[in-house]
Amino acid sequence: AEEGYGNAVNVIETVRDFEAAGIAGIHLDDEGLPSKCPFIPGIPKNQLIDTDEMCGKLEAAASARQDPDFLIIARSDVIGTVSLEEYYEQNLMEEVVRRSRAYAEAGADAVFVMALTEEEVHYFAREIDAPLVGIFATVEPLPIAVFQDAGYPMVIGSLVGIYAAAQGLLKAYTKLKETGDWNAIQEELINDEQFMDIVGLDAYQRLYKEFRIR
Repeated sequence: AEEGYGNAVNVIETVRDFEAAGIAGIHLDDEGLPSKCPFIPGIPKNQLIDTDEMCGKLEAAASARQDPDFLIIARSDVIGTVSLEEYYEQNLMEEVVRRSRAYAEAGADAVFVMALTEEEVHYFAREIDAPLVGIFATVEPLPIAVFQDAGYPMVIGSLVGIYAAAQGLLKAYTKLKETGDWNAIQEELINDEQFMDIVGLDAYQRLYKEFRIR
């Protein structure tokens, strides 16, 4: 949920909306608006709000949820405020720890950390007394087992599906453009049975029968 789309008041509305939609939990980060992805070349670095303001937003999020199982994950983008060289030269991992501890105390159920090496994964596990969330992606290509060994209860890889889908689309449409033949791209496609299972055809068939649709 990025920064909760604004201040603590906006965070309250964000939590209510996401929870009402049936979502199991959200990430809230401490970036200033508008947020930017610091790993994209040519994009300016982020600026962070101060720790106290972020703690207020997390407290607001916790107060707004109705379901105690709705997960509030706090994440700090300290690493996105400087170059990687500066991040390590200034030992800003300590700032990640300081902010993460404060966010856990403010009511976050878990804390997301950006660990780029196995040593960093274990460092954060030692220094932050809260459930940790890791990530595996192109910037952090660590095996999931590394996080498991360090005791992280959750690892996310949201880019996997996007990258895989994009690769599949590129391969299929490139071959279709080259051949102009649907039959030539069958090996790039799932079959009809798999597709119908994904879209839930059985459920539609039951509705036709239950409500006597003709």
